[in-house]
Amino acid sequence: MLTACPIAAFGSAVDLLKKRGFPVEDYEDQECVCFTGTPLEHLHLLLQEITDLKRNCVFGAYGIAVTKRVARNTGINPVWYTDMSQGGHEWLIRPVNNLLEQALKDLEDRRDEGDQERVFGDYPIAALTPFIEQMGTGPGFRKEFWWEREWRHLGASSQGLREADGRGHLPRT
Repeated sequence: MLTACPIAAFGSAVDLLKKRGFPVEDYEDQECVCFTGTPLEHLHLLLQEITDLKRNCVFGAYGIAVTKRVARNTGINPVWYTDMSQGGHEWLIRPVNNLLEQALKDLEDRRDEGDQERVFGDYPIAALTPFIEQMGTGPGFRKEFWWEREWRHLGASSQGLREADGRGHLPRT
C-alpha cells in the first residue's frame, strides 16, 4: 500500500537549473507527487516532530492510499537512492551527474546561440532525474533514508491519478 504526501519533490537537476538561472519552463516538468511505502501502522512516524533533525517539509495528517499494482499502472515509480557518503568507493550517481552536466552544458550553448525553444525536458536524462535521490553522510551533510520506500508520480498534482480511469478515481486492481 502506498500513501501520498501532499508535496512536490525536486531533485538535484532542479537545483542546478535554478543556480544557473534557467527559467521555470526548464524545470517545471521535474515536479512530482511523493508517495511512501511506509506500512500503515507506522505512518504516525512521518507526522511526529523529530527534534534532532531539521525537516524541510511538514506533512499533513491526510493523504491517499493505493496498492503498488495501481501505482505501477498509473505511472508511479520507486525512487532510486544512490550513496553519496564519503569513502573509498565510486559513487553510482557520478555517471548520472555527468549526463546531467552534459545536458545542461548543451542547453546553455543552445541558448547562447539563440535557441530558446529547447528546454531541459527535451533531454533523455530529464526523464530519470525526478526519480533519483542522493543519500549519505559526510562533512557538513546528513541525508539518510534508512527505511524509506519512496515512490513518485511525475507532475505537480495528482491530476493524472484522478484521470486514471476517466471517472475521477483510481481503478481497483
